[in-house]
Order: sequence, then structure tokens, then C-alpha cells
Amino acid sequence: MGFFDFLGQLWDTLFEDDEESHEVETLRINVQPGIPLPPQGILKDMGYRVGFNGLLKDERREILRRAFQVQLVSAFDTAEGYIAEWGPRCSQTRFDKMDRVLGGLAANAKKIRKNDMSEAINNWREDQEWLRQNYREWLHEH
Repeated sequence: MGFFDFLGQLWDTLFEDDEESHEVETLRINVQPGIPLPPQGILKDMGYRVGFNGLLKDERREILRRAFQVQLVSAFDTAEGYIAEWGPRCSQTRFDKMDRVLGGLAANAKKIRKNDMSEAINNWREDQEWLRQNYREWLHEH
């Protein structure tokens, strides 16, 4: 059995239609009226941290897995546009957004000159590659 076959079986097990045995994690997004974005991003809301004082690789990737699967809910109607950018849970849109966020964080950090961002940049790049390896092909199969 290949890795992606295993992922498919794991997915089927985790996300059966039996809601009593598998609750879907939700994350409430608070975008205040008149402000286009929440105070912090979804990954940070979920505890994702990189760099010298960041999380271990396995901890970061668990958060990325959860971020791919979490159901985003709006605390205010103003968050609907932001939530739409992230797309439905476990979707190509969600994958694309996460991929762009990780790449964007790394690219923007390269412009910062006053702090050593090398560890954070490496973490974001490694996590982006992990995301691509573990979800891109899986999405094409489902």
C-alpha cells in the first residue's frame, strides 16, 4: 500500500458521515466591522509558530493538518469574505491558500534585515514542501 492509499484510508476513517463518532473542529474567525482582516491569521490562531522560538516540526505539521481540516465559522458577517479566501475544509482552495500563506511568509521575511529570520524562513519553506508532498496528490485523488 502506497503512502497516498494509506492517507485515503485514513481520511475515510476520520471523516465518515457518522457525526456522532467524529466531530469536526471549528475555528471562529473574528473580523470586526470596518476592518478587512482578523487581528491575526488562521495559522497563528491555531498556535503555529516558527523560528528559533517556534514549535517542533511535528507540532507545526499537526497544526497544518488541522488547519486543512478545520471548519471556519464567522463571528460576524464581515468575516465571510476572509473565510471564502480559505475555502471549504479539505479543498483545493484551502490547500492553495495555505501554500500561498507559507510561501508569502517566507518571502516577506527575507526582506527583514534587522532580525535573523533564517530559521523561520527554513521552517516555512520546509512546511510548504511538506504540505505539497502530503496534500497536492491526495487532492487530485479525491
